[in-house]
Amino acid sequence: PKSTSTDSLFGWTRGPKGHFELQQTSGTFSIDGTNIDDDEFAKVRAVFPTSVLNKSQISVTDTHFSLTQAQKEEQTYQQKRNQQIERQKYLANLWETLNYVIILLSVGIFYLLYQKYGKRHPTSRFSSTETIMIPGEIRPATIGWLLQGRNITSNLLMATVLDLARQGYFNIQEEPPEEGFLANGKPTFSIKRMEKNLNEELKGWEKQIVSFVEQRIDDGHHKLHHIFKGTNAKVSSWFTKWKESFKKYVFGKNWVDEQSYTGCYWNIAVQSLLVIASIPAIIYAGPVGLIALFVTMFALIFSFLIIRRTPKGEEVYHEWDNYKEGLENAKAHSIPSNKLDKHFIYGLAFSLGEKELQNIITTNTDVMPVIAWISFSSNTSSVANVASSFSTLGATGATSFPGTSAGAGASASAAGGGASASAG
Repeated sequence: PKSTSTDSLFGWTRGPKGHFELQQTSGTFSIDGTNIDDDEFAKVRAVFPTSVLNKSQISVTDTHFSLTQAQKEEQTYQQKRNQQIERQKYLANLWETLNYVIILLSVGIFYLLYQKYGKRHPTSRFSSTETIMIPGEIRPATIGWLLQGRNITSNLLMATVLDLARQGYFNIQEEPPEEGFLANGKPTFSIKRMEKNLNEELKGWEKQIVSFVEQRIDDGHHKLHHIFKGTNAKVSSWFTKWKESFKKYVFGKNWVDEQSYTGCYWNIAVQSLLVIASIPAIIYAGPVGLIALFVTMFALIFSFLIIRRTPKGEEVYHEWDNYKEGLENAKAHSIPSNKLDKHFIYGLAFSLGEKELQNIITTNTDVMPVIAWISFSSNTSSVANVASSFSTLGATGATSFPGTSAGAGASASAAGGGASASAG
């Protein structure tokens, strides 16, 4: 009904500073807002005389309200808001500083623990020349565990089965490919228990394999990929027990410094706390806080680098690693035919690929290998056929045995039933 002068209009804004402005002109309010995010609010509070309203259409809800009250409330709000902004600035500066403190602590603690527990023993005195001479009589699975990062995989189990066959406890028969929609057309392999009694020199984890194969054969399973089918609950349960037995044996070889595990576990504990501490740095310091999070997470992941070999373990590792390199480059060497099966078993334990395993068999193309513990089918009549069959035999462990293989054949990626088990 009536107009009012500009000096009778009072207004306040609540919202992002610099993005929301209130102006008074000619008895009216003008509001401009720019770049206001969806999660931000913009409010306007206006106080003006009631004479500008039609009193017949309004009701008074607070008869004690006054301009002084509104001014005091808005002053209090602005004070609290300014205090909050100052606190946010303080926390941002604080956590930006703490961000770098966390980084220094993370790197420093990892370095100190690595120097105390994980620093490698000198290896300069060891030869680095590759060889195809087997360095000793260490069991394939045992040395494979050391060379493959202390992981217990299906390759180690398969290598042990074949090594037991080589010693006369089993005979392996090449069988025709299985039929079916998912069949790959490659030969399969059955296993037969021979009459040889268990030698007292066999280790407990080797005897466990012999007993388990006997039990599975008695249950009507003769194919290797059925005997050790990783999706079978009985097989998985047995593999867990066998894994613990094998783990106990390999740690008893004194190849790994068990004290280094102390440093590893300490680093895991401390870095985990620092990872948690870096989260507020992201909240208060913004993107710069991500640096601390990344550094502490990497330091946490690298904890296992602290685990080291003993001086004895380093010596054994380098001797056998040279032999592994020799098998990887088998085409450059001439391997006697009477040693092919043993080299193949070691190559399988070392997780060599399909091509590398075939190269071990085909290094001597003039002589057809005669291997007493495996009976090939009539179609396997050349060195190339033997190499292909051996490669398929190696891949059987990768696709069917419990655990995940680290390599061994083209079908390794199809491995099913369980996960790789780290002995570390």
